[in-house]
Amino acid sequence: MKSVFLALATGLLARLSFASAAPSSDLYTWSPALASYYSAVAQHIQDARASGAGTPTCDLSNVTLPTAPTPLPSPDGLSLSLVVVGRGVQNYTCANSTAEATPVALGALATLYNASCLAANYPDLLSMIPNIVLNMPNPSLVDSPTTLGLSDIDLSGHHFFATNTTPTFELDSASNPSSHLGIVVGKKAANSTAPASAPQGKYGAVPWLYLSATNASETVGSQGAVRVGADVNGDEWKAVYRLLTAGGSNPKTCKGQNATSEGFSIDYSAVYYFYKGTSS
Repeated sequence: MKSVFLALATGLLARLSFASAAPSSDLYTWSPALASYYSAVAQHIQDARASGAGTPTCDLSNVTLPTAPTPLPSPDGLSLSLVVVGRGVQNYTCANSTAEATPVALGALATLYNASCLAANYPDLLSMIPNIVLNMPNPSLVDSPTTLGLSDIDLSGHHFFATNTTPTFELDSASNPSSHLGIVVGKKAANSTAPASAPQGKYGAVPWLYLSATNASETVGSQGAVRVGADVNGDEWKAVYRLLTAGGSNPKTCKGQNATSEGFSIDYSAVYYFYKGTSS
């Protein structure tokens, strides 16, 4: 695959490798979304060179959440601890394969990649990624790539459902154990339809969500491997937002779908924002 590498002398973009959008690429097919992404990257490179700015930090304290069409609960009083891009599938099941049956949600499976530095410094690039990776091969949950495609952001963990209604986020898959963050077990607390501008995928973009973290969540204590409810600072997982969704919605009916117990899957991508707060 023909590749080019655009790099900055300083800053986050120095870590990002960019594959060309040549039609011969096995991973990337030219699209307006990919072209816009490269254009934005080039502009950031020009701006950094012109300003001579120093290395940006990955400070999440000033990150602003995207605004949902129907307002979701505010994270007031909480601190943003992690931002990841999720790429995977939404799962559904059908009682039969007729137009009279309606698909029922059966959880999701996704691989999570740490996008905290992108969120802190280049939110415009982050907002473009779900649409782009939706059209890339789905990372395997068994053998997940250690970085996510064109953005080169690192593997952070995996998303799955412990039960049909219990979203779980395992955040211990980073190659460096010091980056392991524990497990977040969520409970759906609020939702909003995705914006009309959201990448639709096959049947539409799944809703934006606010999940409250349950007492089953665990963070990493002062000894690293020790699992505790609250971390060394006395903070525990409090909330998760699923925003910037792309694809994942089910068809309106079960006509032509797999009606076995295995069900069927629809590709999706999203950005997840994880918040901590003082242990109560």
